[in-house]
Amino acid sequence: MYRCPVDPALQGALTALLIGLLLGLERQRSHRDDQELFAGIRTFPMLTLAGYLAALSGVSWAVPAAVLGVAALAVASYVRTAETQAGATTEALAILSPLLGAVVFTHPVVAAAGGVVVALLLTLKTPLHRIAGSVSEVEILSILKFAVVAVVLLPLLPTTAVDPWQAVVPRTVGWVVVILCAVSLLGYLLVRLLGSRAGWALAGLLGGLVSSTAVTLSFASRARETPALTRSLTVGILLASSILYARGLFLIVVFDPPLAWFLLPRLLALFVVSLAFAGLYFRSAPDEETSAVQIQNPVELGRAFTLAALFAGILLMARVAEDRLGTQGLWATGAVGGLLDVDSVAVAVARMRAQQIVPVEAAGGAWLLATMTNLLVKGGVVLAVGGRTLFRRIGPAFGAVAALTVTLIAMF
Repeated sequence: MYRCPVDPALQGALTALLIGLLLGLERQRSHRDDQELFAGIRTFPMLTLAGYLAALSGVSWAVPAAVLGVAALAVASYVRTAETQAGATTEALAILSPLLGAVVFTHPVVAAAGGVVVALLLTLKTPLHRIAGSVSEVEILSILKFAVVAVVLLPLLPTTAVDPWQAVVPRTVGWVVVILCAVSLLGYLLVRLLGSRAGWALAGLLGGLVSSTAVTLSFASRARETPALTRSLTVGILLASSILYARGLFLIVVFDPPLAWFLLPRLLALFVVSLAFAGLYFRSAPDEETSAVQIQNPVELGRAFTLAALFAGILLMARVAEDRLGTQGLWATGAVGGLLDVDSVAVAVARMRAQQIVPVEAAGGAWLLATMTNLLVKGGVVLAVGGRTLFRRIGPAFGAVAALTVTLIAMF
């Protein structure tokens, strides 16, 4: 076995220095014209190294003393510059730096990851401020409520099944809701941040992280109001539908990697076909004024509880149907579930496959069937809300993807 010739203590010191250099580089770049900067690219490596050496010494009071000493310097600097400079980010980071250096002694990977995350947060100052400014008070309150559910109530849920078929475990259902809403929240924030400025294509792509059906409904309504936007809105709808496959694959990877590996080439084929149609329309779409995508807040408590009930119902229905009807029952569940929520079907079949209740072919076929019924729902939305002009553009793409889906299912 290969052993690194560098002494472990020296490795830790180098790690602490690198973390300090990363933080100092960001601060120096951010305040390049500030002659009174409290700490920069030279000072931060010394601060992290001081924390590491304090932890390395083994003296119980060394780390607290180092942190308190740096804190005293930071407070003095803040008092001196408070009248001319707003904010205390550099001073707060200076206090954190010796703590990161101390953590290197016991958990170097955690300290390095923490340093990278802190530097990333500092670098993303402008977009993060933009997100904070665009989120309403109602949305912040709903996100906080959901955080209470995820952090406080989730650990209290039972870890044993509550039904005769041993299908529904409340803790598992809770985790699924947290993951689904986290994915939706990411897409929601990206749409709020970039959708109104980056064009219909990007808005559709990002909106697909939240709900491709919601994007289809929003864009179809816009197409009826403004027919001149039809080509661009077509691109957005197709991109939103394309991202459904990537989103589903991510969720399946989390719960059952073997099923994800089995579905990967099939989902890649569906993704490429849908993306090819989007690219074709994108090349012929004129430049138009962009507008924000109207998507409801994805993490309100009502939606979270609805997702929980929906997932539990699909899981129970799939278990009972598979038990009594075999593979045909599971596929029927996928077809019906796809009318409601494709992600819930993805997680349900992945959980059943991971528990070796169903074979990988049955689980994969059930989810592909769910994606096809969801495609039919979106096609109906396009026709009913967007009108025939939009449907004539979307129809061939949806038809090709549906035909490919049927072919892939028939090959099982």
